[in-house]
Amino acid sequence: MGLLRSRAWWTPRCWNGSPRAARNWTGWKKQLVKQLEQVRAERDGLAVAERVLARMSEQVAGERAAVMPASAQVGAAKAAA
Repeated sequence: MGLLRSRAWWTPRCWNGSPRAARNWTGWKKQLVKQLEQVRAERDGLAVAERVLARMSEQVAGERAAVMPASAQVGAAKAAA
């Protein structure tokens, strides 16, 4: 098994069992876990906001189509084509 496939190279044991190094490792690990949780929460919030924006855009487009006179709709359809 190669060095990169082995987890031994990045575990606290690679620091010869130093308690200080192990504490640092644990601290980094906790910090990364916390950051990952924050990023996931932000991503989830952005996904919700994106869905809300899409629904609102569809609603506004539907309202515009309902308000627009028939002659303007035909002209708009020709312009879009």
